[in-house]
Amino acid sequence: MKRAVILIVVLSISAIGLGLWMDLTQRSIARDYLQETEQMRRQLLYGDMEVLRNGQSHLQDRWRKDSRWLNCLIDHHHTRAVSAALLKLSTALEQGWQGEAFQALDLLRDAFTEIGESDFPRLDNVL
Repeated sequence: MKRAVILIVVLSISAIGLGLWMDLTQRSIARDYLQETEQMRRQLLYGDMEVLRNGQSHLQDRWRKDSRWLNCLIDHHHTRAVSAALLKLSTALEQGWQGEAFQALDLLRDAFTEIGESDFPRLDNVL
């Protein structure tokens, strides 16, 4: 009986700790992407299109790698929203559509915010 109680306590603490670590990692990654998105917005405001295209390409490459394992942690519709916004941003930058690029950056910001906050253990998410 004593071993069973110890096993239950150890497994419970391990599961809670691992879950919290995964949530914090997910939130940290979303914040990193949000910072890059805000930097891209500033570049778009200043008309720095070549640097913006390079940054968007780099962001999209990173996202392809990160989205594979993030799909194991979060709902697929969150990662699909980011991929769709990145595609819209890419098209807008290729065509030189500044207004559409701002809209795509807004969609990216919303999608990354949702990734960072959707599963985090807060009272409104738990209830």
